[in-house]
Amino acid sequence: MKEKNVIYYLLRERTVAKREKSGEYYNDFLFKGGKWVEDEAGVIMDYLVGFDSTEPIGSPYRFGCTSMLMEIEEISEKKAVSIMNQQILGGII
Repeated sequence: MKEKNVIYYLLRERTVAKREKSGEYYNDFLFKGGKWVEDEAGVIMDYLVGFDSTEPIGSPYRFGCTSMLMEIEEISEKKAVSIMNQQILGGII
């Protein structure tokens, strides 16, 4: 079975993110400050499942929130490199 790594763009956060498959598990990273840092807060997973932490506990909109699901898009490695270079050169990070 082929291991699949996926690169995302988090629209709301204007951040490139990546998900690397390692065996049965995924390791998630965010491109911050010109380098890859581990996604310790689970930001990528929150977007992938549509988790909205601003909704109250018990709200039917807390998970599967379509507005959160629309804030993440899969992008090519070429596009990711272009975005990261723009952020570095533009001083956004």
